Amino acid sequence: KRGFFIQMTFYQALTYLPFWFACLVSLTLGDCVGSFLNVIIYRIPIGPTKRANGFVFNINSPRSHCPVCNHQLAWYENIPLLSWAIQMAKCKSCKTTIPARYPAVELLVALLGATAWYATESWQMVIAVLTVSMAMVPATWWLATKTQWNRFMATWIVVLLIVSMAFGAYV
Repeated sequence: KRGFFIQMTFYQALTYLPFWFACLVSLTLGDCVGSFLNVIIYRIPIGPTKRANGFVFNINSPRSHCPVCNHQLAWYENIPLLSWAIQMAKCKSCKTTIPARYPAVELLVALLGATAWYATESWQMVIAVLTVSMAMVPATWWLATKTQWNRFMATWIVVLLIVSMAFGAYV
């Protein structure tokens, strides 16, 4: 005898969410992906210089901090979009202006995720859009530094396209 609970896949369970809630989830997921992209955009280009000077500097170390006064951000100062708005685009400690690029990337990726759900009602499409949005990393490096595209940037985009196709087939 089977139990009370109906067995279904995770994907099937997601399709039963109310439409507004699914849009909110995809918006939040996109916002978190955008926040992670900001970490990558900031840390990878300056990482070799920091490490050459003896600092431990990678994607997860040191914790998020103000680059001017080195104030470590508490968890509530690191909530994508919300913290930037509440702190009025300034560091809580030294009042240095936080560039608008950070919330712009977060908002763009969040809107891409929510739009993908709104247009298709498919989690497969949301994952694919968020994966492809990671191509913003080398594009942002290129716009910020005006350097030539290098092998790392090109490889990043090729890997992301392959991952996106893999997710598209199996999610």
